[in-house]
Amino acid sequence: MMYGSASAIPWLETIISRGDDSETTEDAGTNAPRMVMKLVLYAAAFALICVVSCLLMIYMTAVGLWRNYDWTPVLAKVKAAASANRKG
Repeated sequence: MMYGSASAIPWLETIISRGDDSETTEDAGTNAPRMVMKLVLYAAAFALICVVSCLLMIYMTAVGLWRNYDWTPVLAKVKAAASANRKG
């Protein structure tokens, strides 16, 4: 949605005067807020894609470790350490 919004902002704006139907083109270089808004929207869309992909990778890694790794020896060590701390 942000990428589409940024794409909808024109770099050049054509202004048509209704009185005599003359056209003038305003260069976006003279309109810095338009360029900044377009670039900020592109950067925000890119950052959102990166954040979502990182969160998906973390989730899939955690699920893969939970399903495919044998946690029995690790849990036994943790339980033994916990019981040793209670006694000592």
